[in-house]
Amino acid sequence: MSLNISPTHLVTHKRITGATTDSYRSIDKLSKQISSQKQYDQFSEVDPHTLRVLQDLETETKISETRIQNNILLDKRLGEYENTLSSLRDVLDETLNFVQIAKNPASGRNLPISDIANSFINQVKGFLNKTYEGRHIFSGSKTDVAPVEPNVALISNISANGTISANYYRGDNVTPTQQISEFQTIDYAITANNETFQKFFAALHLTKKFEETKDYSYIAKTNDLLQDVKHGLSNMLSVIGSHSDNIRRSMHDESMSLKAKKELKSSIIDTDIPTASTEFALKQAKLQALFMLTAKTADMSILGYLK
Repeated sequence: MSLNISPTHLVTHKRITGATTDSYRSIDKLSKQISSQKQYDQFSEVDPHTLRVLQDLETETKISETRIQNNILLDKRLGEYENTLSSLRDVLDETLNFVQIAKNPASGRNLPISDIANSFINQVKGFLNKTYEGRHIFSGSKTDVAPVEPNVALISNISANGTISANYYRGDNVTPTQQISEFQTIDYAITANNETFQKFFAALHLTKKFEETKDYSYIAKTNDLLQDVKHGLSNMLSVIGSHSDNIRRSMHDESMSLKAKKELKSSIIDTDIPTASTEFALKQAKLQALFMLTAKTADMSILGYLK
């Protein structure tokens, strides 16, 4: 019996066999992507353009994550400033009430004015010398140094001619800044030599001068200074509130941007399981059909041989 296999059958069979092999490899690759949940086993499989996109996304993601974390810490620090200033405002209210009592001849006659003033001075000192995470927050860059001199109650910061100074201050004037977004940087620190705090100490020292001299001009000057302190504290609290609002808006925007970057990165490297599973089922059906077609062409070739 002579061999009688048509060339057309051979070509068809080879094509179907090749398609079957390709289909099998495709299914095998898709199976690995589903099991690993990654579209690539290694970066060498990624085309150069996509690789550059992934590298840029990785860099931008780290920048966003760092900025968000720094803003969280800054927001907490500003919260400490806000709490301290609010406490100082309470001390101020008590001081204003004390001064009203002291200037009244009847109620202030036997009042230990100097002792009470020194008590308020030490309260102010205590708040300005407070620490946050082990660092003094009112010392400028000298965060390891308490900003207010321990003996501030004994050394007046207002001279005989009325000049007010920060002779009690042991910090510096270097205040940190922080970039809270790609386009916004804030200078947020408050130092204990701020004019408002100078006036607070000076006003309290003047009340002691009043006790010594009974000169009511000292009380009038004290009241003026304390009103300036009230205005100054309100301004500082307003600025801190504005900074906090800006930081929280920045964190919200940065978080949304970070989410978008992660989703884009995921769309490139992670396997979309539902879509891949559907594609896997279709490829399996196609492979099964190719197997059947391969068997059919093989039978046709054998029949041709047997003729």
